[in-house]
Amino acid sequence: MCYNSFVTAPFWQTGPNGEVEPFLVADWTVSEDSTTITCDLALNQGITWHDGEPLTMDDVLFTFDYNINVRKSSYSSYVDHAEQVDEDTIKVVLKEPGAYQWLKLVAGYFYVQPKHIWENIDAPKDYRGEDVVIGCGPYRFVSLDEDAQTSYYEAVSDTYLGREVTVKKVSLRSFDSNDALVMALRNGEIDAMYSYASPIPSTMASSITGVEHVEPGMSDNTGSYMIMFGFRKGPTDDLNFRKAVTLSLDYELLAAAIGGEDAQVPGVGVIAPPNLGYDETLPKLEQNLEAAKAALDEGGYLDVDGDGYREMPDGSPMDILVSPRTVAHAARSTCGLQRSWFKTWMPLGLRPMWTSRALPMRNMRISSARREPTRSLSATALPEWRLRPRAIITLLTIPWMAIGAPVICRSL
Repeated sequence: MCYNSFVTAPFWQTGPNGEVEPFLVADWTVSEDSTTITCDLALNQGITWHDGEPLTMDDVLFTFDYNINVRKSSYSSYVDHAEQVDEDTIKVVLKEPGAYQWLKLVAGYFYVQPKHIWENIDAPKDYRGEDVVIGCGPYRFVSLDEDAQTSYYEAVSDTYLGREVTVKKVSLRSFDSNDALVMALRNGEIDAMYSYASPIPSTMASSITGVEHVEPGMSDNTGSYMIMFGFRKGPTDDLNFRKAVTLSLDYELLAAAIGGEDAQVPGVGVIAPPNLGYDETLPKLEQNLEAAKAALDEGGYLDVDGDGYREMPDGSPMDILVSPRTVAHAARSTCGLQRSWFKTWMPLGLRPMWTSRALPMRNMRISSARREPTRSLSATALPEWRLRPRAIITLLTIPWMAIGAPVICRSL
């Protein structure tokens, strides 16, 4: 509940269109060289910590110092220091120009922390005291029912930062499955559903659309499914190889496997539909095996020993680890990916060996060595290669999932 200005008070928050908006910082200016942010704080609003202690400038300055030197937070890694200007104003000095990028990064996530609780805690990640839940946001933590997997919160006052708090109590319940979650929503047991970067499977979309009193809440900024290549070793550090990967995939198959009937094949840009900023004029991604083979030829990935399989440019075997991110709903895209790989590679002579292992571990080894498949694959039995990788392709799922793999290791 720290990510959404609920029990905590972030310095900034993100607006509905992705813009940085005020929260604890009521107003701010950025220096011409983009290294200093002067912040006017809302310390005159009577905000208190949930244990009754007042929020002060000491807490604000402590938060920056503590995150820089003790927590070593990624949000503060760009900050050199924060200094007080007057009773309600501070300057945040960055290590290098980039104030606007930093504001976008921290909005909604970087929140003020109580000095009287954390100042003597040298290992914050290990701290389990009851006061760890103390914040100064509009709601306070009340209790946790572990058997019911439900936590309870209540509003600290009728107004917060000058705005009326219309919801007085909130309960947050965890569910073991998407089926149970959707059923609770349909039955009116809950008012809203939330899963961080993990939407319900596309196959369940019909269960929350066209249902009386249920608003599906389709997002216009959903993230994307993407490939992450390792750049420290070949062949994934080679542009020609990465081009071949992109050109090899069956995007229609992948779209259907991941998103069902509502899925769209994206364009060549970095922003995928239906995200804000998507450019519909860019050409759609499409499979082109001949162009993929040409990219491999240009990169020097040839069948040098005549066995029908491509080797690395230096003649050594091709050896890559493909690693999907460990999130349950990734099984759909993983299996769609596998169907695409087999459709592309098996006719070309590449025979990946599969060993089954249940979630969450899912890795696949692609090699130019000839191997027989040991079993078929299902959505609950996913591949893991138990061999040493030479190059890595990571399939991301939070908040994006990758659709990519090494490609066409046999020459024709």
